Amino acid sequence: MGKAKIRKKVEGYEKQLKKHIKKFKEAESRGDAGSMNYMAREMSDYLKRMTKLKSRLLPKNKKA
Repeated sequence: MGKAKIRKKVEGYEKQLKKHIKKFKEAESRGDAGSMNYMAREMSDYLKRMTKLKSRLLPKNKKA
């Protein structure tokens, strides 16, 4: 996968995070614990994927 594709995926994950944060806050105001747990799990998964993809964007000598 090229670096441009990886950057595009990272941007998509950032957009999804913003949407999930908004939905998490809505669920919090409703008091819906199940929805809050789901959104939190999804956000943590997105963050994990983003960190893996961001490491691929680094130059070869800085990759961990």
